[in-house]
Amino acid sequence: MRPTTPSRAFTLIELLVVISIIAVLAGMLIPAVSLVMAMAKQMACGNNLKQVGLAMMAYASDHDGAMPVWYAKADGSSNGRVPAGADALATTFARISSSTTSSSNVPTLPE
Repeated sequence: MRPTTPSRAFTLIELLVVISIIAVLAGMLIPAVSLVMAMAKQMACGNNLKQVGLAMMAYASDHDGAMPVWYAKADGSSNGRVPAGADALATTFARISSSTTSSSNVPTLPE
């Protein structure tokens, strides 16, 4: 008979234990990662708002304190003075303005 030497390979049980430990650690990590992602989105949104505010203040500084004004038609559509993609913003602004104030306070252009 040959003398038996201890095997250097992992047993199936040892591999299953290691895989289960890795799965538990990954399960604990996923909620933390999603929380960090949500916080990153919140910070990016806040930064975008800050940049818009700074741009408006720079505009006001260059134009004797006058803030940028959006002129919408009575139906809330664009007047062609803004870049593409701003129509949705204009429509939203017109809807908010007309629902919170009287329509005479919203500046309009002639048709």
